[in-house]
Amino acid sequence: MDSSKVLTHPPPSDFPSDILKWMKKKDKKPPTLLKLVKISKYFQSLRFFPVKAVQSFLGPLPWYITLNNERINLNSVEEMPNRLWITEKLSLLSPAYIIYEKLLSNLAFCEAKEMYFADQKITFKEYKILTAGKKVEYLRLTSTTLKYENGIDIYYEDFIKFLPKIKKFFF
Repeated sequence: MDSSKVLTHPPPSDFPSDILKWMKKKDKKPPTLLKLVKISKYFQSLRFFPVKAVQSFLGPLPWYITLNNERINLNSVEEMPNRLWITEKLSLLSPAYIIYEKLLSNLAFCEAKEMYFADQKITFKEYKILTAGKKVEYLRLTSTTLKYENGIDIYYEDFIKFLPKIKKFFF
């Protein structure tokens, strides 16, 4: 096939044409991808693992809640899915730093509206990753430190500006 020719129509397939048209018009940001996962079986195999919530309360083992509201308890932090995409809530209320580190290394997107942290040490770079979805409405930081990579404390004004939809903030 001549590489200078541009296809004007997609090749024949059983893929619904209305979804193809919608995909072409829309952006490729996480909210769009999540809508695609929810409306069509064709997107169930995306390289991301969307979950509603990831939580850990006072114990060494976290759990997550799937988009179907199924709670999955993990027997070890190594079982945490890769390329996690948190859509609603993130609660880390355990001083087990290994959970936090594993979560960050497996995180693809975080669009959580609610975030709860207790006994955590968060760098500014990590904070920007966790709040990149700009959807946080509720943030609670209990015995949690936010510091720049050089160890200097982050001022309130510096980290609150990354939360344009914030409604409640507790520390």
